[in-house]
Amino acid sequence: METEHRQLGDIAMIFVGMPTKQSQLKEYGPFGNVLTVRALGDFGIDRDQLVRVDLNARDVGKYQAKSGDLVLSARSTTLKMGVVPDELDGIIVNATLIGVRSMPALDPRLLAAYLSHPDGLAALDAVAQSATIQMNLTVSAVSKLEVPVPRLDVQRQVVEMLTASDTAYASAIEAAHTRRRLARRVAFDHILGQYSK
Repeated sequence: METEHRQLGDIAMIFVGMPTKQSQLKEYGPFGNVLTVRALGDFGIDRDQLVRVDLNARDVGKYQAKSGDLVLSARSTTLKMGVVPDELDGIIVNATLIGVRSMPALDPRLLAAYLSHPDGLAALDAVAQSATIQMNLTVSAVSKLEVPVPRLDVQRQVVEMLTASDTAYASAIEAAHTRRRLARRVAFDHILGQYSK
């Protein structure tokens, strides 16, 4: 089966986030209105790490992400990324991030998987402006990135597999945390019980 390769700029809208000063960033939490690189975690976007910014009358439309957009760290030693969930539709993206709106041509979860793969990381590295160990991505560089674009039915099958894998992984991590908390509680209940006699 032949998979077409396209430049990402030909099939996606790519944009950089809104510039903000450090002094404009208020508290972090689930009610923030701006997404920064700090909110990108192991399982995508951590809503507890959103930032509150007083936007006043600024034109923010061009910085708003839509549900399904992939956001990438613009400058980092390791690539961080996440797909914007439905509940964050319209969130403002900070200038530490680049947004990629690749639907309907390419599912963002498939794009994220490719960029996590050694071939995708090598392709990103080839277009990045990196003079040091830090990767610097620009809209122009990301636009030139060559990505595989399978047929839509193949994309659906692969995304189903990726989603099932991510769900199993998240469940396993949560189960491990639960077992660890329980073991610690039992251990200290036992120790404290002995000393209280």
